[in-house]
Amino acid sequence: MKKIIFILLFIPVFISAQNFSYGFDAEVNYIRVNNGSNSNVLPYETLLPVTLNIIFSYNMNNGFSLRTRAGQTIFSSEFTGFEFGFDGVYKLNKEFYFSAGILHHSNIGNGDSSIHDRDTYTALYMLNAGFGYNIFNNFALEVGYFYPLKKTTIVSYNSDIPLKAYYLLYNFAYMLRLNFVFNWPI
Repeated sequence: MKKIIFILLFIPVFISAQNFSYGFDAEVNYIRVNNGSNSNVLPYETLLPVTLNIIFSYNMNNGFSLRTRAGQTIFSSEFTGFEFGFDGVYKLNKEFYFSAGILHHSNIGNGDSSIHDRDTYTALYMLNAGFGYNIFNNFALEVGYFYPLKKTTIVSYNSDIPLKAYYLLYNFAYMLRLNFVFNWPI
């Protein structure tokens, strides 16, 4: 009973010390793939992939916070789909910070997976590390590096030659992202 009373006395302290924030980000993706011994950028049938995320953060103290994000990658036919990830953010000082975590991307390349009569779904699990700079109180720029946990194949549809369209299989090598992060405290 004494332990319960002790815990109940400190719950208001823990609640008042919590600092939650929410926001969103827009990320431009640069994806590098391997095809045999060749390494190149994932060829895009449409535009560069852009990811839009909703972000929730829990600031544990002045220097460290936990961040979760969920979103959708759009504008690309080869690399598009739902994402969900967690990362920790360590503030080096008021402006600069470092982040590291894990991201799951459910790739449904070529839009609806069956647009060209071929299943192009693949699940990517990636470790990520990033470096950010707070430009304003609620706005930051971040550069992130994403590396897959296992060898994963991305399917690309090539329609350069009419009547001879074909699929190319690429091994996902890594991804770089430029993030435009907007965040507000709750």
